[in-house]
Amino acid sequence: MSKKNKLQKQRSAKKRLSKDRIVQTPDGAMSVHMVSVGKASGPLTTSTQSNILDPFRTDYTGNRILAPPYPLETLAQMCEYSAPLSQCIAVYTSNIVGFGIDLVRARWTADTEEDSEKKLPPEADTEYMRLMQLFNYANRKESFVTLMRTVFKDQENCGMGYVEVVRNRAGEIATLLRLPAHTVRWTPKDAEWTEFTQRVLGEGGEYVDIPRTDRFRRFVQRVNGKKMYFKEWGDPRPISKSTGKPLAANSRADAANEVIIFEQEAVRTTYPLPRWMPNMMGILGAHDADTVNYLFFQNKSIPPLIVTVSGGSLTGETVDKLGDFFDKEIKGLDSFERVLILEAVPAEVGSFEGEKVSPVKIEVQPLTQFIKEDARFLLYREAVAKSIRGDYRLPPVLLGMSEDYNRATVIEAVRSAEEQVFRPERTPIEYVIQTTIMADMEIKYWEFNFLGGKTSDYAAMLEAISGVKEMIPVGQVQKIVQMMLNEPTEDIPEALFQTLLSELQAAINEPAPLPPSAKTTPEQQEGLVEKLVDLRHQLEKRLEERKAG
Repeated sequence: MSKKNKLQKQRSAKKRLSKDRIVQTPDGAMSVHMVSVGKASGPLTTSTQSNILDPFRTDYTGNRILAPPYPLETLAQMCEYSAPLSQCIAVYTSNIVGFGIDLVRARWTADTEEDSEKKLPPEADTEYMRLMQLFNYANRKESFVTLMRTVFKDQENCGMGYVEVVRNRAGEIATLLRLPAHTVRWTPKDAEWTEFTQRVLGEGGEYVDIPRTDRFRRFVQRVNGKKMYFKEWGDPRPISKSTGKPLAANSRADAANEVIIFEQEAVRTTYPLPRWMPNMMGILGAHDADTVNYLFFQNKSIPPLIVTVSGGSLTGETVDKLGDFFDKEIKGLDSFERVLILEAVPAEVGSFEGEKVSPVKIEVQPLTQFIKEDARFLLYREAVAKSIRGDYRLPPVLLGMSEDYNRATVIEAVRSAEEQVFRPERTPIEYVIQTTIMADMEIKYWEFNFLGGKTSDYAAMLEAISGVKEMIPVGQVQKIVQMMLNEPTEDIPEALFQTLLSELQAAINEPAPLPPSAKTTPEQQEGLVEKLVDLRHQLEKRLEERKAG
């Protein structure tokens, strides 16, 4: 190629670059090529507004149905936008209603110490079986504990949760179902007062009907485009599930099911609000911060490397090839060691065309050292997460947010949370179940409780017992062991609580008859002692391993 043709090719390349690729500085001394090396992928957006229209939007006019202060669909989605909120609700749910249920002896049956030692009548066993059948099989898919976990999550997400009560032909509770909170709306309370009776358990173990009056409301849900009404628990009137209006007395056709509501305290609004509502803006802001970081890395705001050219400029073909190389050809293991070849056009120097050209220098400088530090809003996100945890009053160790803890601090954190947070939150839920389901079934001999987490340091208890073991009843030690093994404690013979460890050891060393009430053989007693000793060794070994770790 002649020198003249070569210079013409260089000039045409420069014109094309100047038109399409080059951004010149005001003094014309520098040209910059911006090569795209990746695009954001996915439909992620910073908007948290639900794309689903409120199905009740046409029913709010005329005060036929009350509009919630915030879109319930949006409230139900907030856990999808906030990992700290989702974690707090999961811990709350597990610790309040997730450990199982416990039916304990009604207090009126054990007013004195002598009464507590008496066996309950056969009717108590019948009641127990009826309750366990309902609680173990609340519906065809789940137990009552599983049902309450989802209902309680609704309460924490939307401020309220609903249990639908389905009765059989005899009017007895047959099935318990969850109504998704974000699909339910309220009607205004009735203008007139309705008389009804509330059934409560009296001090003597007999149910008493207390006359009351109240203004009831209905709950409405849209099913396949049609509204379905439910009546409030305690409303004695048959209500139409199609219209929400009272039916004729004793009418069963088109009758609505009842709803038991679990709700947060409402101060200024008709609908209850979730406890995290004060942090609404923080949750949305943290989600937007996460979205910004996601798009930041997807778009590679700080590219992996930069190519600089001095004394010339890249040709248009090279710029196109460079972009395709970063976008397509270096991804994957097969292209891990691909080589990039760059071509540049030297710049002309001098007053006359073609008089002189400058030497071209190409440099490739990596920028990966800056990428690890370019995430944004980290302190803001941490502050929001801490504020949400404050709404739930949860210790960091329960959320996996603390690395500076030991066995003693964990036990104390769990004990404090159980006493100050979980137990007080559990009480009103148990009261609602006791005054609705239990009262409707006329359960006299049992009270309903949710089980809580274990807050006792069993290893420390056994260590303390070892110091005064001669004065400890065998039954008490056996109870601790079975609680540690998550085994029921009701099957421990009453006689073991009247037999001291010293008596048991004496019986093993010098075989002599124990009190007749003990009803245990020496072999059984020796096995129990061996189990206690082996368990103590296991606990000591675990403690040593934890200290060593």
